[in-house]
Order: sequence, then structure tokens, then C-alpha cells
Amino acid sequence: MRFGIFIYDGVEPIDLATFGVLSMARRIAPQIEICTIAPNAGIVRLSNGLEVIAQFGIEDAPACDMVIVTGGPGWEDQARSSATLGYIRQVHATSRIASVCTGAMILAASGVLDDGAATTKRAVVPPEVSPIARMHAMYPRIDVKEAPIVDTGAVVTGGGVSLCIDTTLHILQELLGEQVAGETARILEYQRARDANRNMKSFLADDPSKGDTMTTRFIVSTAKAAPAAGPYSQATHTEQLVFASGQLPIDPATGTMPAGIEQQTRQSLANLSAVLEAGGACLASVLKTTVFLKNMDDFAVMNGIYAEYFSDKPPARSTIEVARLPKDAVVEVEAIALRTKG
Repeated sequence: MRFGIFIYDGVEPIDLATFGVLSMARRIAPQIEICTIAPNAGIVRLSNGLEVIAQFGIEDAPACDMVIVTGGPGWEDQARSSATLGYIRQVHATSRIASVCTGAMILAASGVLDDGAATTKRAVVPPEVSPIARMHAMYPRIDVKEAPIVDTGAVVTGGGVSLCIDTTLHILQELLGEQVAGETARILEYQRARDANRNMKSFLADDPSKGDTMTTRFIVSTAKAAPAAGPYSQATHTEQLVFASGQLPIDPATGTMPAGIEQQTRQSLANLSAVLEAGGACLASVLKTTVFLKNMDDFAVMNGIYAEYFSDKPPARSTIEVARLPKDAVVEVEAIALRTKG
């Protein structure tokens, strides 16, 4: 039984524990074969300077019973690589594929996680954005789960960092049985950790770092949207969320406001988009908007323009008629969104 470990420049070295677990498992199941695969054979520079040699490149990679895609800061480049994404789709079509840590973000970009459940890394150091939050925001077709391991049958995704050990043990259990997985955990002296990580209540308990990341406030400012019209910020954000103030329909280039509900709605939404981008979010990651109208008779026109900007899986929304808006605008839009990038 052959396992392929897919690596690339920028992999976090701890994810090579996938290879280590399989190496130990060979003491119990010597039929296991392991190889390393990269976009190109040869030297691969992992995060923080470690260099390893990949035995195979994508073009000459052997057929494997299971390919495990590792994670690390380099995942973003791989998620944009047509060669890597094509290889993942090919493996998924002909064999089985798995990921550990942010390797799941590469699988997500390839489309093999669409219409199924998956997980990825949760805990981060601010101002980094949690990969699981990015997966939520960037890939609406994925049922994102906070779990140590998600196995849909066709694909296995594992949580962050050291959970690569648990994920590899899970794969051994599925392919070679619990006797092999359990005995491998024993000789790794990992039985207690494995049992603890299977406890979902403990796993889902709040990360102690979340207190800091949720209460640390950052100010968002951009010249691509209308400046704040008073003592407030265009937006603020925490590690996970962006809170955009109400965006007036003022053209940031001219400082003027267009006439009529149609053009004002477009300008308000353009300003909102710019502010969200500056805060690390986007219109597609918006969770909730509030639209303020001077006259509810303008609702139908506003709603038609709004639908152009939020056509797929629109966020929650409230629409409120008010007596008057700043600068005598006829519309203003505010939003709360998930951050999708640092």
C-alpha cells in the first residue's frame, strides 16, 4: 500500500509528522510504502529554512492508494497553481486524497471539497486570520466543521498542526484497521493524546487565545471610500470580523454625491466594498447588512441594485426608513463581514 506525501515550498515542517507516523507504522505493517511528491522533484524549501528532497514531481508521481496534502504558509501559492490543482483533481478522481492543516485550503481551491464537509486549522497568532474562517467565507459550497478530523469517504481533512498525527492515524485505521492504527499510536506513545483529541467537547472548548484576538480592535481606513463624516472610523476589525460603518454615497474622488436612489445605492455599495477590502473582507464574506432609506418608496429600486452586488448566497439584511440621513443622502449601507485575509 503506497502513501504519497505532497509537499511544496513553505510547508510547515511539523506536517512531515505524516511521514513519521507512516514510518513508525511500517514496523507493524511492512507492506506500507511512502514517497514524497512535490510540484517538481528535488529540493523543497519548507517554512523557516528546512530543506528536504522530494522524490517525485507531479509529472512523474506514481499511483498512490492515498495522497496526503500537507499545510503551511505556502498553501496560498499552491491554491493558485493550476498544475497543483490539476494533480489534486486527478488523484481525487482515481484514488483517495487527504489533507492536514491548511492543506485543506488547497483541496478547497481545487473544488474536490465542494458539496461536502471539511475542516482545517483554527488557532492563529494575530493578525493572521483563522484558516477555518477563511474557508467559511471563501468556499460557500463547503460544509465547514470545527472538528479534529472530517472523513466524507472520498476525502479526509484534518485540523491544524499536530492534528496531522491524529489524521494519519485515522487514515491508517480506515485503510489497514484499528489494530495497525492503535499499535502505531502505542509505539508513538501517543495513545492518551489520541484519546483526548477524539473528545469533541474538549476540542470545541474555547481556545485561550480567542479572548485576546476578539477584544483587540484595529482601525480600518482607506482613500478608496468616502471619509468618515464625524468622530468615527470607516470600519474596525478584530481577528475574525470587520464592522463597517454606514457608507454614505459620496464619490471619494470628487467628494460629491450623485443624484437619485439608483446612483446613490451603487456608490454606497462601492464604498462599502472598498472599506471591507481594506479591512481584509469582501462583499462575498458579508454576514449582515443594514440599509437605511430616507423614503421606503425607494425600496424596489434599491433592492434591484443591491441584488447585483449580493447575487449568490446573500447575507442577512435589515432595511429601515429614517427621517433624515447625513449630507441629506437618500441611502446608507453598513455591514458586518468575516475577514478572509490578513
